[in-house]
Amino acid sequence: MDKKTFLKKIGILLIFLGLLFLLNVFYNYDLKKVDLKILQVIRLPRALLAISVGGILSVSAAVLQGVFRNPLVETYTLGISGGAGIGVALAISLGLNKIFGYYALPFFGFLGALAVFWLIYQFALRKRFFEVDKVLMIGVMISFISSALLMLILSLSKTESINNVIYWLMGSLDESDYFVIFLTLIVSFIILIVFGLISNRLNGFLLGVEKGSSLGIDIVGLTKLTVFLACFSCAFAVSSSGIIPFVGIVVPHILKAIYGNDFRFLVPASFISGAAFMLFADLVAKIIISPNELPVGVITGIIGGIIFINIYRKRLK
Repeated sequence: MDKKTFLKKIGILLIFLGLLFLLNVFYNYDLKKVDLKILQVIRLPRALLAISVGGILSVSAAVLQGVFRNPLVETYTLGISGGAGIGVALAISLGLNKIFGYYALPFFGFLGALAVFWLIYQFALRKRFFEVDKVLMIGVMISFISSALLMLILSLSKTESINNVIYWLMGSLDESDYFVIFLTLIVSFIILIVFGLISNRLNGFLLGVEKGSSLGIDIVGLTKLTVFLACFSCAFAVSSSGIIPFVGIVVPHILKAIYGNDFRFLVPASFISGAAFMLFADLVAKIIISPNELPVGVITGIIGGIIFINIYRKRLK
């Protein structure tokens, strides 16, 4: 893809993102009765968080799918989100977020995600040529175990903590603390930049492990770096918005079908499109049972689950 075509396609995606951002912020808003407080406290922080979380989940999944050469791989299906979820649930149940403030949530979320990374490494990445299917299967098993552990944490928690954990588990963009939002936004841009810098090397995975290694690419080292960055970014996404599933299944699948697998385009396109998809899901969550609203994780779970089944069905043919 030449530079002119690249900029044109990215520009179109950015315009689409901008329109969804404005629609999300000003949906059902009476411009004649301007209340800046509603925009500043509710609408704007929610939209900014949607952009950062959607971007993180989508670009991380797109890269992981390239590394493992499997369209079903993302932080959720690998169990990374579940591990981060256990860490955050423990922090909430033990009241550590009240003692140490916001930093406790991403810290324990990162520890949980890192624990999953360690398990994946021990079972599937220690050999130079790892088995892709084994990685995905381990991730699925870890997700089941994580769900069971979360139920255990809930059963041992106080009523107040149970309500907080359950609300957080459903996936929500209700965070209004600008420090939390901007920190997550900064992390998302850092992840985007890092993946952008190594996007050319990531293209080596498209040739397969052996051919990529023959070109001088450290396949195992790059895999470890990618999964580590996914753990790091996932911890921030989970701690600020809860577990929002299947964003990484929906967006990269559509982009690859339209534009192909070149990571030099796929990395920025996945981030922008993931942010747009999250804004769209949040808008649907607010409209579908208005004046009440659904957790955004319900919307992404339904849409992503349908696409997940469709991809898996095609792979079985």
